[in-house]
Amino acid sequence: GESRAPARSARDRSDPAGIRSAHRSVDPADLICPRRAGGVRVAGMAGTIRIGFLGCGYIGDFHAAMLADCGDGHVIGAVFDPDGERAAKFAEKWRGTPVTGVDEVIDRSDAVFVCTWTSEHADMVRRAAARRRHVFCEKPLAFDARAAAAMAETVGAAGIVAAVGLILRTTPAMLALREMLADPASGRIMNIVFRDDQYIPCLLYTSDAADEEDSVD
Repeated sequence: GESRAPARSARDRSDPAGIRSAHRSVDPADLICPRRAGGVRVAGMAGTIRIGFLGCGYIGDFHAAMLADCGDGHVIGAVFDPDGERAAKFAEKWRGTPVTGVDEVIDRSDAVFVCTWTSEHADMVRRAAARRRHVFCEKPLAFDARAAAAMAETVGAAGIVAAVGLILRTTPAMLALREMLADPASGRIMNIVFRDDQYIPCLLYTSDAADEEDSVD
């Protein structure tokens, strides 16, 4: 007869590959958002965390806005961008201090957000790790898996907290896609085309999702 995959519990169906449990160890919001974490929890660090920014473009501005929503517990300090005017505008908006180079940002920070071109990620993460500064690095970490693995080894050897913003991997659409790929009923996968226009219908993007979620018994 036709073979069937074993039945899955509701928990397994909502997290088919164990993604949520496997990636709980590092949550950058817990480092700097007292409202979520009940206070600053970075080992050996007390008081207000100084956040430095390397790269002050669109994605840097986005992360600064998310940090602002966290409330107290951190300040945006030194910031740097090759475009001095852009860095100055960013610093004025977020009450930071524009500086003249990467090392100055790292030296004046407890944690650093790397929001630059992908080509610069490895070098900036390495320099932050050498000074034992915690790091949040934008995605993608690198252009290939080997370089990304080397970055992971660097931060691991330094004993720092390092995170990368893979924000879509646990959204309902991605979890459903992963489950379909893992289902034997799908057969041998020949090709996958996935177009992400940043408006996948899920709780992350729908404006009234929070109200709907609150109304569920």
